[in-house]
Amino acid sequence: LSALEPLADIEGVQLIALQHGHGREQIAHWRGKKPLISLPEALDTASGAFMDTAAILKQLDILVTTDTSIAHLGGSLGIPTWTLLSLVPDWRWLLDRDDSPWYPTLRLFRQKNQGDWSHPVHAVRSALVNRLAE
Repeated sequence: LSALEPLADIEGVQLIALQHGHGREQIAHWRGKKPLISLPEALDTASGAFMDTAAILKQLDILVTTDTSIAHLGGSLGIPTWTLLSLVPDWRWLLDRDDSPWYPTLRLFRQKNQGDWSHPVHAVRSALVNRLAE
């Protein structure tokens, strides 16, 4: 989670955790400058898989995520989705491009070194600052 701290200090940005199940316990360790909004654990249990999450995503200005099902959901809903990818990504993201032929509103931010998220996080930070300035 500490990799996200450069995003939390941007004026006008609010971070919302969409994590379900395994890994959710990491949210309790957040120490960023702004609170990390955590959604209820009962998310998507009453209406079906991804129904609540899709409704929440439709309310966001931008979805920033790693390569998870949420990236695909955001892209398929036409939400501006910025996806951080590892150096060796899943084949669906192809190589050497920052867009996706599958999702026109999706933008890719790639690691330059395996395990080092600083480059894609700082690239997202810069893009967010530029977008907010527009």
